[in-house]
Parts: sequence; C-alpha cells; structure tokens
Amino acid sequence: MLKNLIWFFKSDIQLKTDTCWYGKDEKIEGFYFYSKRPFSKSYQYHSVIGLNYTYDLLFLIQDAIKNKRKAVLIEVSSGYGIEKVYMYKSSLKKAEKQMLKLIKEIQEQY
Repeated sequence: MLKNLIWFFKSDIQLKTDTCWYGKDEKIEGFYFYSKRPFSKSYQYHSVIGLNYTYDLLFLIQDAIKNKRKAVLIEVSSGYGIEKVYMYKSSLKKAEKQMLKLIKEIQEQY
C-alpha cells in the first residue's frame, strides 16, 4: 500500500518505441513517451516522434536538469493537432537515461 501511495505522489515517465519491419529486420522508426503527473493516476500519451528529433530532445532534457527547471514542455504536431507533453522534474533523470539507451539502440541497428 505504501508503494502505491508513493507512486501516486511522484511523477513517472516511460519511453516506448515504434518499430517496423525492413525485410527480416525489425527497426526503430520513432518513439513516444508515457508521462504521469504528480498526484495523478493516469498517464499522458502522444503520437510518435521521429528519430530526427532524438538529439534535440536529449539536449532539451539535459538543459532542464542543468538549470533545475520544474518541467519540460514538448509540443508534438500530428494529424490530430498539437499535443502537449509535460516531463516533470522528478522524472527528468529517468527520461535522460531512457533517451541515451534509445540512442545506443538506434546506433546499433544502423
């Protein structure tokens, strides 16, 4: 019960990848985040971000950690309009680790 209560109070972020098949190989085509605000039970979802924005997002996250910002706002333009994704301060380090892991996976596959 205490674990569930802590989870409710903290923010969380998960990086997921979108893949496609090229012949016999499955390759990463894009990525997206599941982001949870503090004091919330629901995760925010958005459309896929292309691989060409990987380093831009990583630098944005690292800058927010360095300058101790409360949150990072990412606006994703898709067929449904502009979607806003917030990454909160307590989950920025986790997002940075996940982005670095994603970059390694992308470099290995190409």
